[in-house]
Amino acid sequence: MDVQSDSLIERVFAVTLRHNRENLSSDPPVLHLAQLSKELEADGVAIFMNGELLDRILVSRLIESPPSKYPLSPLQYLLGCHARASNELRTKAVSESPILSSIVLTSKELIVSYAGLALQGVIPQEQDAEQRGSLQLLDSLDAKDMPAQGIVPMPHGFIDEFGARHENDGLEEWITPIVKELARRVRSTSPLGNYAAPLSIVAMLCRCEPIARVLVKIREWLPNLKDVTGRGIELPGSSWLGPCFSVSSIPDELNNSQPSVLQQCFSNIDARRQGDIAQSLSALRMACKHVQNELNGIVKLLLGKSTRESMIQWLASTIEGNEERGKMVMDPMKAASHGFFINLNAVLLRLCGPFMDPSNPNFWKRVDVRFVTMNSRLSFTSDTKLAMSEQEEASWREAVQSASGAASTTGSLSTGPEYHFICECFFLTAKALHLGVVKIANDFQNLGRSIHHHQQDVEGMEAEAPNVPPGSRREMELRIMIPRYKEALSKLKALSITSQGVLADPDLMSEVLAFYRLMASWMICTASPQSNGNLSNIQLPLPTPPPKEFACLPEFFVEDMTDLLLHTSRYNPQLLSSSRMDEIMLFLVVFMGSPAYVKSSHLRSKMSEVLHVWLPQEDDMASSSGRPMSARRMNPRSQVGSSLQSLFQGHPMVLEHMVPTLLRLYVDVEFTDQHNQFYQKFSLRQGIAEVLQYLWNQPSHREVWRKYALREGHGTGEYVRFCNMLISDSIYLLDDSLKKLQDIKEKENIMGDPIRWLALSSQEQNEMRQSHSQTGEHLKTMLTFAQGTIHLMNFTTEEVTLPFLLPEMVDRLAGMLNYFLKFLTGSERRKLAIKEPEKYNFRPRELLLSIIKVYLHLSSSDRQGVFAKAVAADERSYSPQMFPESEKVLMSSGLLDPIQHAQLEQLNRRVEDAAAAAQEQDDLLADQDIPSEYLDPIMATLMVDPVLLPTSSKLIMDRAHIVRHLLSDQRDPSTREPLTPDMLIPQPELKAQIQAWVKQTVAAKRASKAAEAQQYGI
Repeated sequence: MDVQSDSLIERVFAVTLRHNRENLSSDPPVLHLAQLSKELEADGVAIFMNGELLDRILVSRLIESPPSKYPLSPLQYLLGCHARASNELRTKAVSESPILSSIVLTSKELIVSYAGLALQGVIPQEQDAEQRGSLQLLDSLDAKDMPAQGIVPMPHGFIDEFGARHENDGLEEWITPIVKELARRVRSTSPLGNYAAPLSIVAMLCRCEPIARVLVKIREWLPNLKDVTGRGIELPGSSWLGPCFSVSSIPDELNNSQPSVLQQCFSNIDARRQGDIAQSLSALRMACKHVQNELNGIVKLLLGKSTRESMIQWLASTIEGNEERGKMVMDPMKAASHGFFINLNAVLLRLCGPFMDPSNPNFWKRVDVRFVTMNSRLSFTSDTKLAMSEQEEASWREAVQSASGAASTTGSLSTGPEYHFICECFFLTAKALHLGVVKIANDFQNLGRSIHHHQQDVEGMEAEAPNVPPGSRREMELRIMIPRYKEALSKLKALSITSQGVLADPDLMSEVLAFYRLMASWMICTASPQSNGNLSNIQLPLPTPPPKEFACLPEFFVEDMTDLLLHTSRYNPQLLSSSRMDEIMLFLVVFMGSPAYVKSSHLRSKMSEVLHVWLPQEDDMASSSGRPMSARRMNPRSQVGSSLQSLFQGHPMVLEHMVPTLLRLYVDVEFTDQHNQFYQKFSLRQGIAEVLQYLWNQPSHREVWRKYALREGHGTGEYVRFCNMLISDSIYLLDDSLKKLQDIKEKENIMGDPIRWLALSSQEQNEMRQSHSQTGEHLKTMLTFAQGTIHLMNFTTEEVTLPFLLPEMVDRLAGMLNYFLKFLTGSERRKLAIKEPEKYNFRPRELLLSIIKVYLHLSSSDRQGVFAKAVAADERSYSPQMFPESEKVLMSSGLLDPIQHAQLEQLNRRVEDAAAAAQEQDDLLADQDIPSEYLDPIMATLMVDPVLLPTSSKLIMDRAHIVRHLLSDQRDPSTREPLTPDMLIPQPELKAQIQAWVKQTVAAKRASKAAEAQQYGI
């Protein structure tokens, strides 16, 4: 056994006690330990190496008699010894011998211990090795993939043993330089470079628990981002883990990672084939997925029991320290990069994976809404809340914290309960997505606008260049600027492609959609606590007021969801087709119509935009509804409509509430909390109108529509308010369009008249061209909105007309229709005869037909003749030639079918009869002094249905006039106190007096006329 032990130790340590066994040419060289051999001989010990001599052997080899010019440094020598020892342990001879196994195991322990001594400088070594210090370990880790002379590849198991042995004995000092160097390497590497090696080494280190515990304690673990800003998390000197998240296909202008993605894959982007671009994106996506896999593994390792708290705090602090990314325009010097946050999002989404399905009971047991207001990791204080003002939130938060503080005497923490990892992970992911994927998607939109503006600038300069005098200053400017602008444009396009390449990653975005599906389910159930996490228990309308916990949720929970849905629908629609969207559709229906829960009408209107892009394709809709081309939306919808069509029909709550919700929202978007809300509301209503049109053509939704109109179609009911808004929009949009048409006509006349045109200066001509172009763009938009609004009124009045025939509505509607009919059929239409009307979406015959259809729909339901009377009573615009002229225009164009022709003639006769009757009564009352108490005090017209306003002292008005006012402003016009139609007090005695006075006055006048006629024999 002595011979076997001696031979084993010789193989492991490459040393011998016998001179004849020395072999300097072997690999590794076997050295004779002459001094130790002499000492053993003097002690009378046999010259055989055994387990008892192991420590003296290493001391002799490394400290007392280190060899000169040995090819390996002491540390590298020890690593080689460890590798050979591990190999010996796997041999049959050693594994079956307890004595030999014990020698090998003891050898490995000593090797690890002496490795620490080597790093401490106790063992003599060359200056280069001494200066290299613990980075020699990194050299060996590198050598596993890239062998180098004098470097021993890191033996399997050494790192684990080294970490366990030295955790409390210098490990922090030795590991810190290694992870800082790895951070430096990975920070400067793009997905096209060797990012894999440093990331795999980081993972190896984190896999060793003692090293992991040290890594989360060192100063470079988590910097104070309040001091160094969010960008500090990516700096190798500040954090060793942060730079690992920086590897991304989205270039970072502050980090020149190599090889350059822009230069190698997307330089001179316009000259590259689409196939090459797609191939580059695919390769980059695969590389980034590998990066995210490695990062996910690292984070999961650090979420082990002994380092979990530190890892969660790192994630939370990194997110909190990057609030700069939440700004509309962020300072890249103060925030982590897009690439960093994409990788962070990917990792967090994978951590959410086990509970991402809304049916998972663990999620509902663990997620606590109190986290938003009572937690020590994330702050939501500065975020706008869904249904709470800043002051309300502050008061409620103070009350909650006060109650929590009182409870702390019983053992509870004042910062709230101890939250489960699932809860923390859910909210960490929500905020990280807000600062990550959502921010990138919004910046992608801004990038598109920048590209458009740069493209216009380049085209403008290129068009200008041929007309610039050679040698002029302007020519020199253009010669310099055009190439610069083209280069900038090419870079912007490349950046756009890289961003969209990430946002179109099917794996990443499928996880994002799955998370927001979970968020939608959670928010619905949080708004309705009695549902107990079961969506089938939800009932609408939601009870008011909303739970305080829901009211103080940040708005971005909702806005992020809608922004991502809109982006995905427009740029990556196939993902929606393969994702479950039922919970999200229910979420949209529930909260679009719940202003008490989501106060911002702008936010609720975004939900309707999602519905709009989910509609079936335009051709299908147009063919099914007969919708005129002029009413179609300017921007095409996404390609997801047909695959998501079932969502509009599937859930009972969707069927019952979608139409009423959208009709209420149509009114609510009058104020959208945006700086351009006046014009934005028309765009939003255009989208809502298209969704309503689709629903109108679905029998189940149409039936709900009819019932809702019947229920809310009186007083200031919601449907009456919708009809009132429809009329108001039609008046403004059509009137504005008519003015712009006349403006266009006038400018065309000037530009077409050589004398008038040449009389203008060059500057005046340019200004007129510019004004003509701007007016044309505005006209095109307004006409699209106007014709869409008239089309909405057209199909809604097919079966629902009663609200439009109410006294407070019918006069205003008739006046609006008459006014625009006058411009489309009478002599006024010559003012609208512009060149290329199609260019501006102006199709007067189609518009005329839509207006005539509204007339016909209302006339068919006009049992009492109120609509005919209102049309005839419009002194501003009505003329007897109006309908015959309309009939002539439409018949000549083949747009009027025989039934409509007959209906139009009947309407004309009814209006003429009503006009004659009204004229007769006017003549009879023309010279009569109407008692002042019979007149409406504001409109100065004879009252029909007088009512007393309880909020004004003895003020009596005609019901139609005051209700019309209350439709848009439910306050007393005089005192501004709250006032609703049900508060109005009827005045039956006054009403009877007015009717009696009219009857008596008319009868007396008729009798007088009859007597006069008899007297003169007429």
